[in-house]
Amino acid sequence: MRVGRTESCEIRIEDDTVSREHATLEALGDGRIRLTDLQSSNGTWVRESSDWRRIEREDLGPEREVRFGEHRAVLRSLLANFPAFVLVTEDGESDIGPHAVTAVIGTEDPPDPRFERPRRNPRTGDIEEQS
Repeated sequence: MRVGRTESCEIRIEDDTVSREHATLEALGDGRIRLTDLQSSNGTWVRESSDWRRIEREDLGPEREVRFGEHRAVLRSLLANFPAFVLVTEDGESDIGPHAVTAVIGTEDPPDPRFERPRRNPRTGDIEEQS
């Protein structure tokens, strides 16, 4: 999943300190997320106590605070609009699934109802169609 300013990125951050294609996020089978910088101008950073450390590639837990340029976020909140992102299939493979939608961060627009968490069938776990 790509993070950046362009419309082709699944997670768009409208901030001039964020590159057009800034970084990628990849779900790992153990609940961690691989964050990879795409040679961005202003860097991808991970919070270490009270300091920030610039990274090229790092495997992180969902509670870690990260920074793209000057835009700060906790990975879990950044991925809140992508419920399928952190699912793991029975064979242990990560699943970004067909249910991912584009999230635009940093706009003044009201929340888009498409970003509500989908209803899941409690028996099967399948995502149910919403009317």
